[in-house]
Amino acid sequence: MLGLEFINGLPQFKHAGQQIFNMSALPGSYNFFDSRSVYVDPIMSDLAIEYSQSDMFIAPKIMPVKKVKKESGLWWVYDSKNRVTLPSNVIRADTDTTNLVNAGLSESSYTCLEYSLGMLIGRRAKENADQPVEPIQDAVQLLTELIMLNREIRTKDALFNATTFASYSETLSGSDQWSDYENSNPRTQAKTANESIRQNAMKLMNTCVIGSAVYDQLEDHPELQARIVGGSDLSKPALLDEKTVARMLKVNTLHVGRSVYNSANEGQTISNADVWGKNALFAFVNPTPPRKGMTLGVTLQTQNLTVALYDVPGRKSTMVEVSVIEVPKVVSAGAGYYVISVVV
Repeated sequence: MLGLEFINGLPQFKHAGQQIFNMSALPGSYNFFDSRSVYVDPIMSDLAIEYSQSDMFIAPKIMPVKKVKKESGLWWVYDSKNRVTLPSNVIRADTDTTNLVNAGLSESSYTCLEYSLGMLIGRRAKENADQPVEPIQDAVQLLTELIMLNREIRTKDALFNATTFASYSETLSGSDQWSDYENSNPRTQAKTANESIRQNAMKLMNTCVIGSAVYDQLEDHPELQARIVGGSDLSKPALLDEKTVARMLKVNTLHVGRSVYNSANEGQTISNADVWGKNALFAFVNPTPPRKGMTLGVTLQTQNLTVALYDVPGRKSTMVEVSVIEVPKVVSAGAGYYVISVVV
């Protein structure tokens, strides 16, 4: 390593003509910064409006990162049947051989992919920028957030997946949906989920994952309101928080996905939609998966978020690139229970 410097508050490592920044914290084509767009009247130089939803991302909390050395490979899976099946006879007579059991090992595979986005920053844009605009740092923040939004969507697709949980799911309709305050009972699905996870993963569920639209219905649901000390109803509702709703659903942690994405095609009028939709997933999640043990899923990763800067002489620009190499993987479908269409 040839020494450490700082540019725009970021650590710079000089190596092979590149400037590489390692980002360990969470925080197509894109419009380039233009030298005319980053200069503002000095009276407004202490103000810039920036949209960000990085504090609403929940993917790493549900599918914690597990480092792997290779971008593809195999891991061992123990058959749960062998943990609960006793041989017909466990008594050994004198001089007889001991009764043998099978560990029931099988293999499962994974393949990590690289996800990468970049932005060109012109030399004139950097030289003419007034505070608080910082073209390099602003590009890093924007690209990082887009990569994290992509991870959020990939994780949702892996978890809210009827095929993955085909044997551990149910679809609600009509009066069973939680938006029907007169007839539905969310705790019924919670109890069913807990029993499924107990039977198939030999754990008690500790986590529930829902979208913002589902939470908005749950916090006013009469079945939950009625269980507040003193009693509540829609005419005098209690102010429930996420911890209270979690207890009502018999889990330790409730993750509410509130992030949004633009569902319109590129170049069309923006149309924001919820990432996590109107479904629910109950699960057993180990926030720090052990070398051996049970958890719903992990994000297998060979490279954490990494920022690289490249000179582009022909464009008199700097390329800012943010990338990560990983894959979200459900490793035990039996540790989850998927409830589809929980609200209208």
